[in-house]
Amino acid sequence: MDLEKLKVFHVVATKGSVYKASEKLNLAQSAISRSIRLLEESLETKLFVRVQSKGMTLTHTGQILYEKAKEILKTAKEAEESILDHNKDPSGVLEIVGTHGFINNWFMQHVPEFLEKNPKIRLSLIGSTHLTLANSSADICIASFGSEGPEFNKDYLWTIRYKIYASKEYLKKFGHPKTPAELKNHRIIVYSKSSNFGVRHDNWLLNFGIGPEDEPHDPYMYINSTDGMFYAIQSGLGIGAVVEDYVQPSNSEVVELFPENGYKDIHIYYWYRSHMKHSKRITTLLAYLKQKINAKSLRILDSTPLSFDN
Repeated sequence: MDLEKLKVFHVVATKGSVYKASEKLNLAQSAISRSIRLLEESLETKLFVRVQSKGMTLTHTGQILYEKAKEILKTAKEAEESILDHNKDPSGVLEIVGTHGFINNWFMQHVPEFLEKNPKIRLSLIGSTHLTLANSSADICIASFGSEGPEFNKDYLWTIRYKIYASKEYLKKFGHPKTPAELKNHRIIVYSKSSNFGVRHDNWLLNFGIGPEDEPHDPYMYINSTDGMFYAIQSGLGIGAVVEDYVQPSNSEVVELFPENGYKDIHIYYWYRSHMKHSKRITTLLAYLKQKINAKSLRILDSTPLSFDN
């Protein structure tokens, strides 16, 4: 089947008229009509019927071909883009979805260097906690969760570890829990369901140290950001979990609880579309991020941790 004729057919079917298709394709109407006629002859079937008020309407077999044509043309375009991209320097627009915290607090400081090394790449950065590759036009998503399935690939980037903390002021006032079971007698601060994270929280602290038949710990307060959680802990409001990088070695007012097993690891991935697996834009950015991660530059100016908040 001639790919060009299939493309003409697809545009006519989408636009609903030869006239609109001619404008879209910049072809004469006679050339478009001839292309449709030749396609119908090769398939030995009628693909369109003319309806006075609706223009060109697909027949039943035309509708079948239209659905298949969308898949074929999409695959052909992806193949062409992959080959062209593979044979030249990294170039074009990269649309990246990440949380506002990731985009603003960490990635932006590396953008100048990345673009200087790759002058033909243009970046489109989207701060969001609900967008994935499945519900956006993005090329890349940086998050702990994404879009599963054969259309998407992922590469591991790094692991965020949440640990349990309380302030010395709180422990002096309410006592130091020696076992996880004693948390039932303490003020537990957890993340609200509306938390704006690029990671998925299950408020594991509520179930930490309890048996399968026991009731979860009763939350004392809900907070929807890591910044808010850290300051609540530091202020002595209760016991909570934050990314370990939030607690600086110089912060002597905050104490880690249950260091042996009181933590939760969350893995962060680099999600991208399967057909872009060999795209130099995709592989170049992935290599750059991994280089920075391996160089342990996950902290901003050696003082501010990588945040996945909004």
